[in-house]
Amino acid sequence: MPRHAGVSVGQHFQAHIAIEIVSRRISKTMKIAFICGSLEPGRDGVGDYTRRLAGELIRKGHDARIVAAHDKGLPTGSTFVEESQDDFGTKIETYRLDKGTKWSEREAKILRIFDESTPDLVSLQFVPYSFHGKGFPFRFVSMIQTIAAEFSLQWQVMFHELWLGIGTEARLKEKLVGAIQKRIVSKIVRALPHAVLHSNTELSCSILAEQGLQCERLPLFSNIPRERSAAGNRVEIGFDDLDLIAIHFGSYSRNIRGTLSTVMRIHREARSKGKRLALISAGNSGRYGNDTVNALRDLIGEDRVKLFGKLEPRKISWLLTLADVGISKSSILNWQKSGSVLAMLEHGLNVYLQRTDRTSLLPLIGRATETEDDLVLQASERSGTLSRVADTMAQIWTDK
Repeated sequence: MPRHAGVSVGQHFQAHIAIEIVSRRISKTMKIAFICGSLEPGRDGVGDYTRRLAGELIRKGHDARIVAAHDKGLPTGSTFVEESQDDFGTKIETYRLDKGTKWSEREAKILRIFDESTPDLVSLQFVPYSFHGKGFPFRFVSMIQTIAAEFSLQWQVMFHELWLGIGTEARLKEKLVGAIQKRIVSKIVRALPHAVLHSNTELSCSILAEQGLQCERLPLFSNIPRERSAAGNRVEIGFDDLDLIAIHFGSYSRNIRGTLSTVMRIHREARSKGKRLALISAGNSGRYGNDTVNALRDLIGEDRVKLFGKLEPRKISWLLTLADVGISKSSILNWQKSGSVLAMLEHGLNVYLQRTDRTSLLPLIGRATETEDDLVLQASERSGTLSRVADTMAQIWTDK
């Protein structure tokens, strides 16, 4: 029997919990526990997303904490770290469990955390690879089944990724891996039959709808807040007003040719305006970064490309305010899940996308083909804001 569903925990305790829940509903405040994979700041995109969302919920008066169930960033020898992490001055209670610890031990620890913190809502931030190195988190799913059976809780599942092998263009290996991952998603949904399902892309919601599942799009927010005092002078980075500055923020695609094609398009547009193209690269450029940057320097000139690397958010915001346009490795199918694209849009930049190599999926987002105009996102196409996403999360519980 669920621990908080019957009288086995005692009528007095149950009455106390009921009074507490009614009180919180009247005040429209909730206690939410997030479950994600890892929480090492700056090294896990979903962890960074979760931290920002938890911080915003706390600023709105809610109680939010995060459990990292498969943390890849703990010091050697550490199996569990309880610590406060910071989101722009807001402290968030976090529980980080090392990925090398036995799942049975992690399960016992998380059950104890939930027993003590009594959350109203649990938000599972799901990516297959967050909970298993090869993307097959069967043991993690078993743990979710146990938690769901132990506690009567409202659940939300945010699918940041679904499974590989979607679309006719996928390779055989991707389809085989994807078939297993699809089973894992099905197990999660069956374990949480009343959960609210979200994803941040139209494509993922359409794919889940084809499986008979109701999914709503919860728009992503920028991972780089706009600094109102971030205005600077482009001379400080070696360029001037005769330059059209394009910024690439984040990792590069293995499709180097596609990146070069995008840059050449912007180069032609710059020349038509009587300007010179300059390119700045910010953030973690990834495994294809060096090769891409070298190819870009060969294309437009050694002195026309400046590499800044990883920077704190305020400095990235400063660079974004200096730029004229943005460049992304994302396509029309997946840009909605890119925090770097949202950051560029929210800093007022039009963003140039790469062509998709999965044209069979275009009908799922209401398009038959991909046009040149589709490859440029207008700054007005910004998606959610952090505040609105936090309000949506709170509404899940108040609507229960």
